[in-house]
Amino acid sequence: MAKKQLPLLKPQTHCVIKGGKIDRKHFVDAGGYRFYLCGPGCGPKIKKNPGKYMALLKKKGQIPEPLPMCSWCGQTKGSPECCTQKETKNWW
Repeated sequence: MAKKQLPLLKPQTHCVIKGGKIDRKHFVDAGGYRFYLCGPGCGPKIKKNPGKYMALLKKKGQIPEPLPMCSWCGQTKGSPECCTQKETKNWW
């Protein structure tokens, strides 16, 4: 029996809210990913429910850019939850 091959997801090219071409100056970080937008007004919807918009992008064969994760705490680097100070200082 042949294994089912998962589809390859391509980098995001269109805004998941309005469908327009993305402008890399406009983005929102949510759910561990950077969602690029066509303009500044689309971010709040993604922030409110990133899982919904991730699923919509995947249906279109696209995926947003993953955010770098902190090797110490597993949170998004630079986020308020991150322990960034541990990566830059000798804390032992």
